[in-house]
Amino acid sequence: HGLATASACAKLGLECTVFMAAKDMDRQSSNVRLMKLVGAKSEKI
Repeated sequence: HGLATASACAKLGLECTVFMAAKDMDRQSSNVRLMKLVGAKSEKI
């Protein structure tokens, strides 16, 4: 859901930070890259 949220924020001009577990960020590295491309920050928890 992080990419969908990041995309919606980008469309609405909102800042976005997505918090994900470190293992999920590693598993979903392509989605993390896409989130960064649309302007979201991602934080490991």
